[in-house]
Amino acid sequence: MKKVNFYLKKLLFTCLCSICFFQVSKIESSEIPENNLRIIELFPNTWLDCPGIEPAIPSDYIMKFADYDFYMLWGKKEDLEIISKSKKGHDFPINSPVFNIALSETIIQTGPTSFSKENYSKEEIKELKKLELTDFVKHKTTWGDYPVLTITLKKTSGEKAYLAWIGLNSEGHVWEVNLISPLNKEKENAKLWNEFINNTKQLPEPEYFIARGMDMRDGYTNYKIATASMKV
Repeated sequence: MKKVNFYLKKLLFTCLCSICFFQVSKIESSEIPENNLRIIELFPNTWLDCPGIEPAIPSDYIMKFADYDFYMLWGKKEDLEIISKSKKGHDFPINSPVFNIALSETIIQTGPTSFSKENYSKEEIKELKKLELTDFVKHKTTWGDYPVLTITLKKTSGEKAYLAWIGLNSEGHVWEVNLISPLNKEKENAKLWNEFINNTKQLPEPEYFIARGMDMRDGYTNYKIATASMKV
């Protein structure tokens, strides 16, 4: 009898847990957006971590996997084609700024809002000056739970170099972004960069979870990792 009661209690506990899980996971179907989030278009199905953000970039910017040492580019189609056809190491004759995105090889996230390296050493500053880069300016902000570190350097020509590191909301690898800028268009370059840094936001729920590969439906969740998917 005691053994029967034990199994009955175990069954009841399991049922209660299932009900609680169902209630937590449940989202009305009418509230679920289509999976056409901008960030998913810009971060295609890869093994890399897609951030749950709404990037503040022009609507006609698309993603292209790049040649050379780049990983992927965001920009206008015609400018991405110019870069693809240009020789490595040359200035690209583009008409509008292009974002170059890759995993950083030198900086990682070390805490909720901190990075492993946030300033240049004296030796590095000397090397930057040899490259005619001066006026080091650092800025930190957050996109919701994502910490962002930006650095701006001024060229002797008067134009600027723009770089940013975006934490992935956990310790470890970060995204590195730099702006490939057209010549003699500093105002346009600065406007686009400032718009991107200042107005990019973390997505609200449930869009945030969809971007992160968790599409919560009525009674189940579709998990998506790279090109694989699983229904739970």
